[in-house]
Amino acid sequence: IVWGFLGLLMVYIIHPPVVKLVGRWNPEVVSIITFLVTICIAYDFANSFREAMDLRGLITQAQELKERIEESLAEKRDELEQRMDDMRETRKEQFEQRLELIEQKIADAREQRLDNLAEMEDTLEQLKERLEQKSQSLLRSNPYASFHKLEIETEEIRKHLHIKWKK
Repeated sequence: IVWGFLGLLMVYIIHPPVVKLVGRWNPEVVSIITFLVTICIAYDFANSFREAMDLRGLITQAQELKERIEESLAEKRDELEQRMDDMRETRKEQFEQRLELIEQKIADAREQRLDNLAEMEDTLEQLKERLEQKSQSLLRSNPYASFHKLEIETEEIRKHLHIKWKK
């Protein structure tokens, strides 16, 4: 809108007086001024063209810089992927080592429990023998005692100790 108002201002207000002023000048002076204005315009065009070409060089440099940055990023990405793969492999190895250690501890604990169970069975067998010796000793010391009563007491002791007795 502003540009439109400026155009109207130029056509209807500024242009008519300039046409009257230039119309009064000598045609040779107008030709010289026109030639000088043409030289100024050509000079301005040459400078603008050179700057545009410099801009084109900047654009080319920017494009090359962009390509170098993309290459660098691709290298960094590959490097990071390699490092992550290495870290995954290291973590996997550490996990496998820990798993082996845990499995060994479980095996050791199982073996220890089996040893404890064997010791308990031996102890139980010794208790059975001692119980039998004790009962035989009691029968020998008191031959008139009721064998049936002694058998009931022995059975109660067996139940209490959860012993399976072979008859």
